[in-house]
Amino acid sequence: MKIMAEDEEIDPPMWDGTSALSRIARAHFALFNQELAEAKRLQEFVESEGDTEDDDLTHQSWECETRAADHAKVVITFAAFAIESHINSYGARRLGERYFKNHLDKLDTVSKWIIIPRVVAGRRFPKDHNVFDLLTKLFSYRNEIVHPKSTKIDMAKLEKEAKNRFAMEKKFLEFVPKAIELLSQLKKVAAELDPKDQILRHEL
Repeated sequence: MKIMAEDEEIDPPMWDGTSALSRIARAHFALFNQELAEAKRLQEFVESEGDTEDDDLTHQSWECETRAADHAKVVITFAAFAIESHINSYGARRLGERYFKNHLDKLDTVSKWIIIPRVVAGRRFPKDHNVFDLLTKLFSYRNEIVHPKSTKIDMAKLEKEAKNRFAMEKKFLEFVPKAIELLSQLKKVAAELDPKDQILRHEL
């Protein structure tokens, strides 16, 4: 059963920044792919020439990979921002801004996607679906990026720390296409969660 907000119009016209946030994520995804393609081109050229010690080209390739890693972080954070904005707008629009702010706004974003459609439309988020796994990972990675924790460097374990950081960067790089995929997959899930809401089911 739908909860009515006190002294508020339900489903009022409402502006939010979801589309702009999604555009930023997709734009940096394109840049991410360009940098990786250029890094691959440089590496293949060096290997074809048989000069794997070409410091200049190797450095250029490394710079491309570094820029790709930077774009990866932007894709992940802004995809998460867009998804958070989308569910926040839905909750405020369907339940009223006051009710949403007082009772739901402080929930983490994954919980919002589970709880708000259940409150509004009585539908369960498909937690056994791949989209739930992607959603959970996206916000886990987003948190790692935007809430970094400083650690005391143990010089005796410096090599191990470097490997751990490299593994984390690789994890972000590998997840980038899935973050963009998630923006599209949520459209289908949203349509099942609340078939009557035309805005929620709009592709991010």
